[in-house]
Amino acid sequence: MAGAQETAEVKVMVNFSGTWKLEKSENFDELLKAMGVGFIARKAITGLKPEFTITQDENNFHIISKNRLQSRESRFKVGEEFREKHPLNDNVNRLLVTWEGDTLVQTPLDEGTKERADKMTRSLEDGKMIIRTYKGDIVATRMFVKS
Repeated sequence: MAGAQETAEVKVMVNFSGTWKLEKSENFDELLKAMGVGFIARKAITGLKPEFTITQDENNFHIISKNRLQSRESRFKVGEEFREKHPLNDNVNRLLVTWEGDTLVQTPLDEGTKERADKMTRSLEDGKMIIRTYKGDIVATRMFVKS
């Protein structure tokens, strides 16, 4: 637990605050397929254009994600375990977010299931928020622009 506490105390160098709209996705359908999502559901999900509203106060985050089908809310502190419902099946997962340099890394703490990603990262690159989601050897990249 000492490692998580040390990670939580890293000086915050980036601020994700703002409203972010999806600009482009790469390999997202392949990721959903690897997570066991059926063809029709994948087509519906890949057609959604999510928007994230992020409020960041140092290591405290409040994220609202919206699309035309649902709105979800998440609150967490970097370095502290939290619980969140999975967007595909509403199972409650235990998660941990840490800093790796200027990148937020979210990892599940529960035993792996097919419908959950192995890891997700958020970073700011060239003024865009980049979310990379990992499942096995598949990496999906989603690029968001600030609105």
